[in-house]
Amino acid sequence: MTSNCNNVQGTPEADSTTATAGDGTSASTASSRNPLLCFLCDDYYTDPCILLCFHTFCAKCVRVKSQDGRVICPLCGTHTTLKEGVQLPPPDYLMCKLIEVVNVENPPCANCDKRDTSSMYFCSTCGQALCKSCRENTHRAKMFSSHDIVQMSKRLADKTEICSKHDEKISYYSNTQKHVICTSCVREKPPDSRKACIDIDVAYNQNLKKLDRALIVSVWTALFLLIV
Repeated sequence: MTSNCNNVQGTPEADSTTATAGDGTSASTASSRNPLLCFLCDDYYTDPCILLCFHTFCAKCVRVKSQDGRVICPLCGTHTTLKEGVQLPPPDYLMCKLIEVVNVENPPCANCDKRDTSSMYFCSTCGQALCKSCRENTHRAKMFSSHDIVQMSKRLADKTEICSKHDEKISYYSNTQKHVICTSCVREKPPDSRKACIDIDVAYNQNLKKLDRALIVSVWTALFLLIV
């Protein structure tokens, strides 16, 4: 992230005339939106870039807003000046990771790229996600009658990780081995090693706190690199 942060230079310069988006929506409205949607194209981020003001937009949207080596944030009016020879601000790596997770848990329709959790389905036979419209149009033929199609929400709810060794539900995390294990795995360990095995929910919360601390450090580091 350090090398990419050198893509911008200067200090924030507000422009009160651009504190609203292209559709006239105020910046305050953005706080109630899905944080994974780009404010400009109203779709899930594609190659997200982060501006000097820490607002994020798709790379393709930033290119449209870029002029004379400068990008004016449509949300707050901050000017981000790009260094000579650089066309885009640095990538927003955190948002990239979040989008990767979304693509796994809520993949877009394989036919039309639509993504709507309330009307998404998954065809286990095809191994593809389908929106309601494409499900009706592409899978209503007789040849697809034997396909196993379920609602995406049900598929995600039923998706439980199973231990490959014991065929049991994963319920613990080993701090020494750094991976998840089942109850039988814990029982097979020597007594001293069992102390390093904790409940998976506890481990999840502990790692969330570590991630929060790491995120704070990375944000302040990026801010320092952007303004010096």
